[in-house]
Amino acid sequence: MCYGGGGFHTSFQPAQLNLNYGHLYHFCALTGGIGMKQAFSSAKLLIILGFVLVSAVLGQNSIDSLRQTALNDPKNIEAWVDLGNAYLQESNYDLAAESFYEATSIDYRSGEAHFGMGLAEYGRGDYPAALFEFSEVSRLYPERFDGHYNRAVTLTKLLQPEEAVKAFQEAIAQAEPEASEAQVIEAQLGLAGQYKRLEDYSAAADAYGAALELNPDDQETVFQHADALYRAGKGLEALADLSELETSSTDYRVSSLIADIYIQQDQSEYALRSLERAMRRLANSGDNKAQANILVKLGILQRQLERESEAMSSFQRAVTIDPNLWQAHYNLGLGYLEAEQPQNALPYFEQARNLNPDSIEVYVALASIYEQLGQFTQAADAAGNAISRLEEGDAQITSLQALIGRTKYSMGDYKAALESFDEVLTANPGDGNTQLWAGLAAYYSENYSEAVSYLEKAVQLDDQSVEAKANLGAAYFKEERYKDAAFVYQMMLDENPKDAEALYNLGLSLYAQGLLDEAKQSWQESGDLGYSLAQEALKQYY
Repeated sequence: MCYGGGGFHTSFQPAQLNLNYGHLYHFCALTGGIGMKQAFSSAKLLIILGFVLVSAVLGQNSIDSLRQTALNDPKNIEAWVDLGNAYLQESNYDLAAESFYEATSIDYRSGEAHFGMGLAEYGRGDYPAALFEFSEVSRLYPERFDGHYNRAVTLTKLLQPEEAVKAFQEAIAQAEPEASEAQVIEAQLGLAGQYKRLEDYSAAADAYGAALELNPDDQETVFQHADALYRAGKGLEALADLSELETSSTDYRVSSLIADIYIQQDQSEYALRSLERAMRRLANSGDNKAQANILVKLGILQRQLERESEAMSSFQRAVTIDPNLWQAHYNLGLGYLEAEQPQNALPYFEQARNLNPDSIEVYVALASIYEQLGQFTQAADAAGNAISRLEEGDAQITSLQALIGRTKYSMGDYKAALESFDEVLTANPGDGNTQLWAGLAAYYSENYSEAVSYLEKAVQLDDQSVEAKANLGAAYFKEERYKDAAFVYQMMLDENPKDAEALYNLGLSLYAQGLLDEAKQSWQESGDLGYSLAQEALKQYY
């Protein structure tokens, strides 16, 4: 969840393949005749039968006997499937996969074998292989709910939400007549979760709504449906259900979401009242976590309304009530940071990191504070921790790489600094500030021609930057390009005739060209402005 500002965030946890058979689907009776579609309608059925039968057998015999049965009759597909199921029961996924492979070698069209192989591959973490097996189940027996469903779950694991959506939809379409109501609900929830991952919140709301039609009393689904409506810009449609849910729940997320909906409707005062009412309702509940979370939400809203002192008070109360709530420490630190008090902010951010060592935003804040306080090693470490947790291509990565470059520069490691700056410039060559820093790193590495290249780009990108121009002039001078240096310093003086340092450096550039009278005049003007180096130059050379 995100407490830095904006709406309350939750994420649906996708359904998981159940490898211990606690919720394996069972679509037909354990006794009686089975028609053709029923016979292949669910390998989960067969896994369940396998589990029941193998458990009974294992009470008298061992897996060794099942293996011996299969070895004695190697063309007996049922023997290999039973053995594979037994290995699955023992979580021995490697041997289970070998057994199911033998079964598919006997009859490639065996849905039971492919399904069991899918479970085995999923169990040992080979999700692409599991996807292949469940896809084969779906291809060979497209009417099977569980083939499509488990294919969808595997696609979810592989972070392929578009394909997972299609697979969940197909599972739902094939639900009748085998799938139970609970199984269809799971498929709808899985579909909703993938829509949320795709940020198609309107479609997610529809999927949650379909699940609620089957189970209208599930409070979590009521909340998730409301959250999806809010994110789809339809928060008002959720207010009635949320208000009813709030009366029967102490879940702080409900009150938080109600506040978000009011904010979405530009009703900040209503949002404040909603959170304050929630605090009163929770006052005697003994639920410190809920109270602290509401206080954090209240503080964020107060900050957005520029009521900073009230916000800081709310965050401080949250820390007092629940010292283990990292978001409270983080937001307290943020308040001090925004007030330009990095020393006061630091302990709160460090505590937030201790409580939640995977928080990207905490590491980003710590990197900034450590840099401000001159703790460059810690700043680089914090920035590196943030980068390692960001997805490739995230816009924050370049700014963090630039920070690392600055810390290396400040520690005198100009080569490492330049490497970091080059990474930034590869991604964003139009970053004039980083061009300037790269120029400085190259300059102090005594690579003056490279420094000139960076600094020329810095001036091109920001012709108002005094620092870029001054350092370009210095790099030209080191390259013995005295006319170019003099041109840059004269350009600076055209913009600010009282720039004593530019007058002094112009004098140096003129003197190096043998223009002694012009150099003397520049140093005199600089000396008259109180610049001591110019005064010393006049004494030394004239």
